[in-house]
Amino acid sequence: MHSLVLLTIIASAAALNPPCGVGVIKPDLTVGLAYARSHPKGVVAGEAITNGVQSVEHAWPWTAGVCQNDWFGVCHFKCVATIIGERWALTTASCISGDLKDWRVRGGMYHENKQESGEQRLSVKMVYQHPSYASSSKVDNVLLIETKTDFKFDDYVQPICLPEEDDDVLSSNLFGWVTGWGAQKKGGSIDKSMEQALIDMDDDEVCERSWARTIYESEKCAGEGDKTLCQYDEGAPLMVQSPNGTWFQHGSAAMIDGECRLPAIFSKISYFCNWIFTTTNEDVQCIKRM
Repeated sequence: MHSLVLLTIIASAAALNPPCGVGVIKPDLTVGLAYARSHPKGVVAGEAITNGVQSVEHAWPWTAGVCQNDWFGVCHFKCVATIIGERWALTTASCISGDLKDWRVRGGMYHENKQESGEQRLSVKMVYQHPSYASSSKVDNVLLIETKTDFKFDDYVQPICLPEEDDDVLSSNLFGWVTGWGAQKKGGSIDKSMEQALIDMDDDEVCERSWARTIYESEKCAGEGDKTLCQYDEGAPLMVQSPNGTWFQHGSAAMIDGECRLPAIFSKISYFCNWIFTTTNEDVQCIKRM
């Protein structure tokens, strides 16, 4: 009897908290193999968002688009978000402004200029900007989006995991994956299909020299030169796969160079765990990497 009750509780918890960071369709992580073999770190790498490669369709089911409806109901892409819960998405505070009724989160989006059968386009109920956000420096540039209805998790839409700690993962001798639809060069058009890339984790001093400002405890520097983020990549996730295959989001692109040459500054997700947990009414929480 006790075993049956325990199994019921576990099943109920699983139903309320579906697994995160595991997609049905697997990404191709072998792109850029020639670069990886020649790189001193000896890893398999993609190229970059500024010289990007298309991802496998729906292989990153937590990467979503944020768009704003115009007068004619056309929803114009503005930035990238990640799905972190049944009715929660994470992006940058500098992405959304104006009347919330015009904004949508596009889960299951692969082609920016199409609404595909697997896409879920949800209206925005409320946004929660981090209280320490500074618009001038983009410090603590994070925003939680609460949608009016729930995402239905399936082959095309899944949440990503958030790490409660990540100092070892964000060391300067590692890489992280990024995804988005941003331009591949200054003044370029939005990519119509999702791009993926593997970029360098940098020491904070790299961004401090490039941006001539302090890099704070809540931030992470990543990418440089021809391997960095570009326009419309704001909110793009910085992701690392754990040894057991689960994907974790370690950063959210907060500051991007208009010339698309400097390393990007990411908001470090682990720093915001408590705020995310309380703001989502304990619906979303950071977990240990496995």
